[in-house]
Amino acid sequence: MGVEHFKSKVDWWIHVVLFTVALVCLEPLYLGLQSDNPAQIREGLTLIGSCGMSLLVLMFPMRYTVTEDTLRIRHGFFWRTIPLGDILSVSPTRNWLTRWTNPALSLDQLQIRCETKRDVAISPKDLRGFMELLEGRSAQLQYSEDRQRLCRREEGEARPEEH
Repeated sequence: MGVEHFKSKVDWWIHVVLFTVALVCLEPLYLGLQSDNPAQIREGLTLIGSCGMSLLVLMFPMRYTVTEDTLRIRHGFFWRTIPLGDILSVSPTRNWLTRWTNPALSLDQLQIRCETKRDVAISPKDLRGFMELLEGRSAQLQYSEDRQRLCRREEGEARPEEH
């Protein structure tokens, strides 16, 4: 067992939003260059720089790392570490309302409920592989009967392979 990295899935509409933002940011620069207006050129460059830095600070890179005993979430310059022992459940979700408050670039998300930290939704490309890795590394998590979510084992309940 070692450190496993998972990249975020990126939905097509994220690309459309980013392309639209880029066009909007480039317009003042283009108009300033066309009219040879230094103030408008500065405005365009400032807008491009602000948008670019915002994207870098908040979104890129976005990845999820599972170590022997933690889940580390990185989005831009921000890091969050969740001990695997604090995870209560992991469930697939497509809640678009949480998209803007979580480190996820897709609506195909996993909602992670935590015992001691704020819950979070993430969007690894390989949802099933991510859940299987968490289940394998966390002694307290097991698949639900329908194998759609991970949930905490009952006290005293042994792992299936320990029988």
